[in-house]
Amino acid sequence: MRKCMLALFAATAVGAASAKDLFSGEEHYTTPFQFCFWSVLQVPSPTWNVNGLRLGVFFSESYDVTGLDIGLSCYNKAGMKGLQIQAFDWEESDVYGLQIGALANVVSGVERGLQIGGLVNYVRGDFAGLQIGGVMNYNGMFTGMQIGGYNYNKGVSSGLMIGVANSTPNEYTGWAIGAVNYATRFKGCQIGVVNVAAETGKGCQIGVYNGAAKYSGVQIGVLNVIDGGEVPVMVLFNANF
Repeated sequence: MRKCMLALFAATAVGAASAKDLFSGEEHYTTPFQFCFWSVLQVPSPTWNVNGLRLGVFFSESYDVTGLDIGLSCYNKAGMKGLQIQAFDWEESDVYGLQIGALANVVSGVERGLQIGGLVNYVRGDFAGLQIGGVMNYNGMFTGMQIGGYNYNKGVSSGLMIGVANSTPNEYTGWAIGAVNYATRFKGCQIGVVNVAAETGKGCQIGVYNGAAKYSGVQIGVLNVIDGGEVPVMVLFNANF
């Protein structure tokens, strides 16, 4: 086992380079290949960058990965660029590319690209691109297309949301299609069973119940409520301009 590990280290050391972190001043070497059985049993060590291929068995850890990342679970301190296929992955920084997590994708920074999570996609910063999550998608801010059981975007967002429930406790511009659609401020079209624009709405609401505090546009549904409208409550159809 010791000889195998030494052989792998020798192989990965070929073409290795080093670079300093601009913020911490720490030096991080770069390797074209990294093999990880567990973070304490991997070559090179978790402080290295990978520019090429990383293969993991149980848990992989690197400073930064650019290229192809395949394994069961992983953690990267400085983010990832390329294609990542894991059961669970946690990125401390930003992600650019395609990220596939059988269980969950967790990103503390921002993400640009395509993200597919079997259960959960979580991006603390803002996400731009296509996001598909089996149970839940969570973003700080969102721009693009989102498909999931429950889509929650904390900040100002825009695009297309398709889910059982879609919620933006801020401003949302675009289309929201789901059983329940909620936004504090909304511009676009909400299609669902229950559609709510808590403060202001502009565009079109189509559902069983449509409600807005202040609204400019058309409501089509069984019960339509515009608190600040000329006709506050109507059945089948309501409008305010």
